[in-house]
Amino acid sequence: MSNGTLQNWEPQPNGQVRDLAIQGNVVYLAGTFTTIRGTNDRPRLAAVGDDPNGTNQLTIHPWRPAPNNSQVNSLTVDGNDLYVGGDFTTIAGQSRTRVAVLDRTATVALPTVRTYDPAPSGGNNVVTKVVVAGNRVVVSGDFDGGGGDQQARLAAVNLSTMSFVPGSAGITDGEVRAVHLDGTDLYLAGTFTSVGGLTQRGVARLNATTLAVDTGFVVNVVGSVNAISADATHVYFTGDFTQVNGTNRGSLARVSRA
Repeated sequence: MSNGTLQNWEPQPNGQVRDLAIQGNVVYLAGTFTTIRGTNDRPRLAAVGDDPNGTNQLTIHPWRPAPNNSQVNSLTVDGNDLYVGGDFTTIAGQSRTRVAVLDRTATVALPTVRTYDPAPSGGNNVVTKVVVAGNRVVVSGDFDGGGGDQQARLAAVNLSTMSFVPGSAGITDGEVRAVHLDGTDLYLAGTFTSVGGLTQRGVARLNATTLAVDTGFVVNVVGSVNAISADATHVYFTGDFTQVNGTNRGSLARVSRA
């Protein structure tokens, strides 16, 4: 088989797929869809894979958490757990607000829901990304606070104590649409214009432990930023924008990391 050959692997979701996570030969899907392959009821979450007979055809696993409402935006695998973020209030028959941790065993139709329940609320009540950072989980999106703490649009939860980590990134407007963790650096992307009391439009870098803004890393974007990543020397981001730091750049840009 040559590289790039299209395979007979066609889930056919009837709506958007907003994120995916791969573990072994299982692909977990999240989005706005309600069915896979037409007749397979899989609202907003599904687990699909390869035919065990090696034919490269699709297998639809029984796994069916069926979150309510309209969207699941984020999936992150950590061991046997799958961290999920969206706009739901129930998942796998349990009450969970916007964020949940599920057992990812694909052969089990109704997965176990872990006790983790930070319950971010307010704003537009949407979680856009969930990232595991050691013994913490970082949650981003468009919300006013979580668990009674005013950690708007970005919050960190200690997995050992299930409590919110003190401190706030001080994001006062817009939405955090993407998060990228690289060592002690936490990169944010979105539609915000202010972080930690400083003008930071669309892109910012925080200390992953304290959530304090890095005042030496200043990027100002005219428009919205939807995805961000970094290597050892550069930070890359993409979205719907026209300028970066006063220079014309359309939809994709790279800035120095140091």
